[in-house]
Amino acid sequence: MNPSAGPAAPTRRVDLRAVLSDVGRTVARGWIAIAYAVVVVAVAVVLWAQPTGTTDQYLEQFSTNLDNLTERPLSVLVSSAFVISTPGELVLVGMLLVTLAYLQRYLGVLGVFLIGVAGHVGATLVVALGLSAGIFHGFLPESVVSAEDVGVSYVLAASMATAALFVPRPWTWPYLAATWAFFLFPVVAGVTFTSVGHTTALLVGTCIAVLGTRFVRADRAGRLPERSGVGRSLGRLATDERR
Repeated sequence: MNPSAGPAAPTRRVDLRAVLSDVGRTVARGWIAIAYAVVVVAVAVVLWAQPTGTTDQYLEQFSTNLDNLTERPLSVLVSSAFVISTPGELVLVGMLLVTLAYLQRYLGVLGVFLIGVAGHVGATLVVALGLSAGIFHGFLPESVVSAEDVGVSYVLAASMATAALFVPRPWTWPYLAATWAFFLFPVVAGVTFTSVGHTTALLVGTCIAVLGTRFVRADRAGRLPERSGVGRSLGRLATDERR
């Protein structure tokens, strides 16, 4: 060892027990996340208890396909965010529970609502425009106007991308890359309209995270009003990052 060299930089180790404890406390206080997850699971249980044909009919009614968006856009935009079609999607609901709880912790209930709406509505509208253009130009069959599109994945994609804002360094970029890979992996098997929606939701969340990072830097420099909601929320985030 070179005696003239300075002290070695401390290595960061992940304390799994501390991480799990923090997740548990955050979820327990994330009432909006818990409420959303409970409603989604309750709706799923009721739907799956119906005969197969009846379940399919409800899924078609709740879907944000072109037919439904034309006839009753507001109701299907809301209802589709509370419906999952397969039991496997319960994993996504669990991921959403944790992610939204952290969003509530750092950005508040309004932040959770705005990010969820931006991801879900933004992705849905981009998909609808893409499908309409594809049908108009003959790239897609007209049958896609009734294609099923329900679930929490657009909300989850936007929320998880935004969550990069409070992932501590040096894990921020690996986390964001893993999030993108998770949602876009199905593209390897072929591009679908849902992959377009996920890409849109990821872009929404990533843009919010980038803008939020700038606000955190501004808060550290004392350029945000101390009594503003943004100042308080991002001030807590900046304090946690320094720990």
